[in-house]
Amino acid sequence: MLYGITKMWVRSMLNVYVICNNALVHKQYVIANSTERVQWFLLTTGLKIVLTRDT
Repeated sequence: MLYGITKMWVRSMLNVYVICNNALVHKQYVIANSTERVQWFLLTTGLKIVLTRDT
């Protein structure tokens, strides 16, 4: 009985860990994605400014 309870507890703890881990990875991915987008935006804006300054 105790073994079954321990097994269930370990499984639920693992589930919680996996869910938290996935959330963390997702959050990091979103942050990386947004910074990449910002950098790309800055790069394209910088290029536009350079091009308009040349003419």
